[in-house]
Amino acid sequence: MSRTQQILWQTLQQAGVVQGDMPAKNKDASPWYIKVLLGVSGWLAALFLMGFIGLSLSDLWREFSTALVVGVLMIGIACVIFHSAKNEFTEHLALAISLAGQGLSIFALFGLIHNDSLVLLLIGLSQLLLVVLMPSYLHRIFSGFCAAVAFYIAMMSLGFPFVFGSVLLLVTVWVWLNEFHYPSYFSLMQPVAYGLIFALLIINGTNWFSSDLWDWRYDVSHSVVQPWMAEVLSGMVVLWMVAQLLRRHFHSLGEKISVAVFAGTLLLCLVSLEARGITVGMAVLLLGFANSNRILMGLGVISLLAYLSTYYYCLDTTLLQKSFSLLLIGVVLLVLRWVLVTFFPVQEGE
Repeated sequence: MSRTQQILWQTLQQAGVVQGDMPAKNKDASPWYIKVLLGVSGWLAALFLMGFIGLSLSDLWREFSTALVVGVLMIGIACVIFHSAKNEFTEHLALAISLAGQGLSIFALFGLIHNDSLVLLLIGLSQLLLVVLMPSYLHRIFSGFCAAVAFYIAMMSLGFPFVFGSVLLLVTVWVWLNEFHYPSYFSLMQPVAYGLIFALLIINGTNWFSSDLWDWRYDVSHSVVQPWMAEVLSGMVVLWMVAQLLRRHFHSLGEKISVAVFAGTLLLCLVSLEARGITVGMAVLLLGFANSNRILMGLGVISLLAYLSTYYYCLDTTLLQKSFSLLLIGVVLLVLRWVLVTFFPVQEGE
């Protein structure tokens, strides 16, 4: 091991993040192409297995109660395989079996219960349970994503389509800010955090707010909560996130730089009310920068570009109004940068 790795491990020990001696590097780890080959083999084996079961039990799809029992059994088998898996083949085999079992169970629930909201809530709760039971990184990402989407659609079916996006943003921000605060739960929190991020970017996309994607199923035009209210709530979450980051870097909220950062964040949230989704993209980008996470930073940049493009080509407002809104956001960003660089320069050594 290198000297830099030893120093890093000692620093983590002093901070209470890790304990014991530094683990030795695993020299027997398979190359990435072997892992990909084993993963593909696992999926092929699972598909053939599920195809055989589906053809053998063709009457299964006609009895919803039987389908539910078989689906739950498949999920249980996948859980057992996950806990005993020692390579990528068995892990991907278990993942495919679990996804098939979940699909069969969801199909059965919609057939047995004629209440979309209740079914969606049950799906969300079951996905949260699978997050705890399934010791798979990929499965936890998938389960976190599905749980968030299921709760979102459930809120939409109940007539509150724009509330859950802000609640999800708050939960996502909290998880990422506390990513390393609970070392014993790190293997659970990080994949769930990624799943929540993916769901958040989809749910808060401007195309979800401005299109008629769900009008065929749920009438959201008469909802009490409007999209701009969700943007206000999202702005409040971003302000709370900024306060937490300032405290992390030992800045008192009464200092001049803290007041300037708060004022700039509030101004940016206000000018982006018309261009919905900008606040969420900004929050993801800021989380990535604060946690030195390049994946989050990349997702933040991509989401901002997607939201801006969707807003620019949206037909709800005139081209002149959209151009003026984007110009105002750009000017505000340039002014904020000039203020920070001019009045709060970074000193040498900071």
